[in-house]
Amino acid sequence: MSKSSKVPHILSQLSDQLFRGWSAFLVARHIDGVLERDAIADVRYLSVTVLVACVESTILALTKLTLPHKDSMHIGYLLNCCEQDPQTFPNVDRPEILTAVERHREQLEEVKPLIECARTWRNRAIAHLDKKHVNDPELMSSTPPIDMTRVEDTFRLLEGIINTYRGYLDFSEMRLSESEARIADEWERLVGLLQSDNKET
Repeated sequence: MSKSSKVPHILSQLSDQLFRGWSAFLVARHIDGVLERDAIADVRYLSVTVLVACVESTILALTKLTLPHKDSMHIGYLLNCCEQDPQTFPNVDRPEILTAVERHREQLEEVKPLIECARTWRNRAIAHLDKKHVNDPELMSSTPPIDMTRVEDTFRLLEGIINTYRGYLDFSEMRLSESEARIADEWERLVGLLQSDNKET
């Protein structure tokens, strides 16, 4: 591995950002699934607040990971570094690296419409409150909602891309499924406690 290579650090940062975005997505999905159940009626206000915060965190993580910016680390920057510094992967042939980079760029291009939708919501409602909410409310109401199923698929795509280059460096594999199982278990435990408390009162 090149001593000056940025790739290991980039992989670490992107893995961390993906994990945080994925965790926020999972929490939002679990809350949304029980929002109308009597079990959380006594903590509905808290639940809605956490749901909104987690949805916003999900969208922010997705845009951080995918949107290019000259001063930021994102998945495209990772691909550029891998392409330009193949010495980072001494045990992998250069043609294999270039093929992987090209394949991953094509996959990212396929999810570009979703990324642009996330950018719109980030810019108009999360990063700042757009004046169009007042000046052009019809535009805001007509802005397409983000398809969270596609967000999930995109997070899994990013996991696969990141794991490809982690594997080239013999790093451990990132497994979103592990956090998925843990959050599901802890959520069911929390809902169970709320249900027990409701029965006692």
